[in-house]
Amino acid sequence: MAEKIKIQQIINTFAQLTKLQDKNLCQNLVTDLCNRNDADVVDYLIVSLSDLIDKGKIQKEDVLNNLDLITTLSKNYPTRESLITRLNWLKEMNLVHCKMPLKENHKLVTEVFDKFNQLIGTDFDAYHTGGLVGYLVSNHPLERYHSDLDLFINETQINELYQKVKNTDNFEFISNLDEKTDHTGHEFKINYKGTPISIELFLFERKPDNNLILKSYYHMQKGSKTDLLVDEKHLAPEYAKRFFSNNIYNHNNIPYRTVSLESIYLSKQGSRPKDQYDANIMKPHINLCLVNELNVLKQVNQNIYGNNANQSLIAQFNNQINYSKNTEHQI
Repeated sequence: MAEKIKIQQIINTFAQLTKLQDKNLCQNLVTDLCNRNDADVVDYLIVSLSDLIDKGKIQKEDVLNNLDLITTLSKNYPTRESLITRLNWLKEMNLVHCKMPLKENHKLVTEVFDKFNQLIGTDFDAYHTGGLVGYLVSNHPLERYHSDLDLFINETQINELYQKVKNTDNFEFISNLDEKTDHTGHEFKINYKGTPISIELFLFERKPDNNLILKSYYHMQKGSKTDLLVDEKHLAPEYAKRFFSNNIYNHNNIPYRTVSLESIYLSKQGSRPKDQYDANIMKPHINLCLVNELNVLKQVNQNIYGNNANQSLIAQFNNQINYSKNTEHQI
């Protein structure tokens, strides 16, 4: 926790420079910051001061002349230059206005990860993916904000997953299918109750010969009365074998499955700055030859767009949960 005297001095100094006279507001901010760790306090202050400069509420020179006050808060940022470097990194990673402090987010997202894995175990044909997995498998401390988890799941097990979630107090199953009008986004997600963190679901079909088809369901127009369509990505067998890993990992002694680290790394190439940053963290832990193989083999994958899915398993499942919700509301 940050030292109250230092925080008080910083807030008073910049309040005077911005001609802020609301003492209650200043004192509430001091109290809030004193309950955060040093790193989160530094992030809040430099982002807030940058915002004030952009709005013309304070002169850039006044901020620069008083940055030494902030360098006393954390040994990780001992100079004005280190604070400016940190601010630029936060902006590049799109972390300037998070819903919660980074450390709080890291604690929450790993809590959700662990509790969800306790719920599903390794019995499901399901695989975590996304940036968080890259950090955990690489055994690297979390650095950026994580707003959700991503999970591939065999669509034949979606009802089983729904039933498990329905019988727990920690999670809530949400269907977005009736509102989904293109192949982006997710048909279903699982909210961790009372928090902004969710598990976003990617659906796939596993054929008897183990060939895999990634699926994205959607309506031509918003509303379940229009035709349900599906876009399919048929994975070449050799690509699928390298994409879906059979490895079982552990986090806090809780087992889980993921797609291969190489496939996550490949998906983050040439993308947003934060994805490129994640890729650099994973790079020492991956097989670059396998990445190259995936990059070549993905050219063989075939896309089929707009098949009618009105009679699909997913349509039936969505009708079932909609019926259950309507019945519950009537009771």
